[in-house]
Amino acid sequence: MVSALIRSSWRQWGPACVALSIMVAAVWYWDISMQKSLAPASNLTGWLLLTLIVYLLAFNVRKKISVIPLGSAKTWMRWHIWIAFLALAVFGFHIRWQVPRGGLEVTLALIFAFTFLSGVLGLFLTVTIPTRLARHNETLIFERIPQFTNNLRRDAQQLVLDSIDGTHSTTIAEFFHRRLAHYFEGPRNRWSHLLGSYRVQFMLNREFRHVKPFLDDTEQTILAKLKTLTDEKHKLDVQHAGLWALRTWLFIHIPLSYSLIVLAGLHVALVLAFNAGGL
Repeated sequence: MVSALIRSSWRQWGPACVALSIMVAAVWYWDISMQKSLAPASNLTGWLLLTLIVYLLAFNVRKKISVIPLGSAKTWMRWHIWIAFLALAVFGFHIRWQVPRGGLEVTLALIFAFTFLSGVLGLFLTVTIPTRLARHNETLIFERIPQFTNNLRRDAQQLVLDSIDGTHSTTIAEFFHRRLAHYFEGPRNRWSHLLGSYRVQFMLNREFRHVKPFLDDTEQTILAKLKTLTDEKHKLDVQHAGLWALRTWLFIHIPLSYSLIVLAGLHVALVLAFNAGGL
């Protein structure tokens, strides 16, 4: 089983890793050769880096014009990932693996670092979250989750009212208002769900078990229905947390990407102006 997993991982990632290693080695050799020949190696790596950044930004443009046959989004995504790692290596060669000097250069380096790290975070989220959501029913449309939550809250409140009318007891109603009313009002425990923690669900299950011995048979039937609604609410919260993370990541990564290309363009303009002035 382990060998099969290794073979599967190699088929998926191996060729791309080898190709990336060859490209990085080629850029490194080219950079060393330029330095030995006293050619402006930093200018050449700078232009290469700018080209790679423009290509990476083109992925977002590609998603907006999907009607034009420019290749599948899956293929673009794969190239986007590997070109990003290549850009990281070229960036290192460009700054000679040293801390940049000057306000613009430091800002540009920080924006590049944050953009790359946000991309790595996004890769992790897009790989792990869909699988996690699939374990909690089919993935929902983010905008429809509040309506589903409202329906569950309404059903739970009606169930509590029916329990009072049918049993003339307020035990379930008191339990609901003490522990579940706030839980059903909206999405809850976002960070706990993103971390894959089952702590909240475990605590709720424990409280259901604690209240059950104090109920008669009719009330226990109602409690079981309330437990089912609570479990459905838990699944909605998991879906909401995952989809929220995927959306929020894009609102961070994309603005950083555009900021990067603007600062890179400004950096190139200043370098060209400085070189022209030196002539």
